[in-house]
Amino acid sequence: MLSAVKKMIENWKDFNGKTSRPDYWWATLAVAIIEMLVGGIVGIIFAFAIGKESAALGIIGMIVAIAISILGVFVAIAGISLTVRRLRDAGFPWWFIFANFIPSIGQIA
Repeated sequence: MLSAVKKMIENWKDFNGKTSRPDYWWATLAVAIIEMLVGGIVGIIFAFAIGKESAALGIIGMIVAIAISILGVFVAIAGISLTVRRLRDAGFPWWFIFANFIPSIGQIA
């Protein structure tokens, strides 16, 4: 799983080439797990900030949330690149990524 994430991060700006099925799914699973863990941690920080009415915890939570948002943009670009490469490996053109925007049909395709 870690090698798939490493490949995704190393090739974040490479929209050419191909990605194997296992690399795609292991990287997708790893990113989903990390997002859940980080989201839970940020949620706990904000819950403590609200419960204790602590401005300092609120500020720390905001700084952490902003940093995570910046990293999230990078991971989103790497994920789009990974998806485009996986589509090419499956024999589809890169623009099939836009099929996800079609309600109901995009997710099935």
